[in-house]
Amino acid sequence: MTDSAKPAGQGSPVVAIVLISLSIAAFAVSDAIVKWVAGEYHFTQIILIRSLVAVPFALILVARSGGLRRLGFVSHRIVLMRVVFGTTSFITFIEALKVLPLAETVAVSFAGPLFITALSVPLLKEKVGPRRWAAVVVGFIGVLIIMEPGTAVFQPAALWALASAAFYALAAIATRKLAVATSTSVILVWVNGYILVIMALGVVLLDTWVAMDWMGLVLLLGIAFASTIGQYLGVEAFRRAAPSLLAPFDYVALIWAGLLGFVIWHDVPSWSLVAGSAVLVMSGLYILQRERALARNAVTGYRGLRRWR
Repeated sequence: MTDSAKPAGQGSPVVAIVLISLSIAAFAVSDAIVKWVAGEYHFTQIILIRSLVAVPFALILVARSGGLRRLGFVSHRIVLMRVVFGTTSFITFIEALKVLPLAETVAVSFAGPLFITALSVPLLKEKVGPRRWAAVVVGFIGVLIIMEPGTAVFQPAALWALASAAFYALAAIATRKLAVATSTSVILVWVNGYILVIMALGVVLLDTWVAMDWMGLVLLLGIAFASTIGQYLGVEAFRRAAPSLLAPFDYVALIWAGLLGFVIWHDVPSWSLVAGSAVLVMSGLYILQRERALARNAVTGYRGLRRWR
């Protein structure tokens, strides 16, 4: 079965688990490099180089899986929604990484699934019962524990991470709609193509380009290759297995973020980060379990690709 013909949620669960695990690891590496360079390079330059790598890669995939004529089978309205929400999510994520530890930024970004559940009511006309609403509230309490508002250790930059989670939720809903009817490679071409044009204009109009030495080039290309691989593997994973199976693996990103933050920046997780993350994870898993029981994980259960921006 071809890339375009395979329905979402069908395939080998074992292969899907391997793919989502590799996707999460790739995104963790990308996030760590982004934090490394965020203070030196403007987000327009970071995202531009990422798209410069992603577009040719996706075009090769399209050519190998049916020909470039397949590029016409896409809803540009939904693609543009995906571009706006996903890019905004990534920009706010970068802003948070400039100040916050990697693990804390990633942890707050896990509020995304809570936003998805809440937004499914006005945007998708879905019904969310009192149990899931209670879990959403508990999840946001976990976010507050992580952020510690009203205390001396509160970092206003955490609001950037929370905004990133909200825009992620909107991007995830658009991504799910695209992935159901459009091949992975076609989605990657159009999304990254639009982003490439927008960021190129941003670099020119805002004059944000910074000359790179060889190390800077290697790091920015590292972000590009890691995130592009993460994008593709993640979408392919969700084509092969249901969100209810794959979603719990997404929380492994917290472990990756903690390990990379400790190894690179010697960040030691605080008690509030550990406790808040535990509350947030339990809340997300409970919502997922309820959606599975109600057979409602078509869209609200789509929690993967947290940083497919």
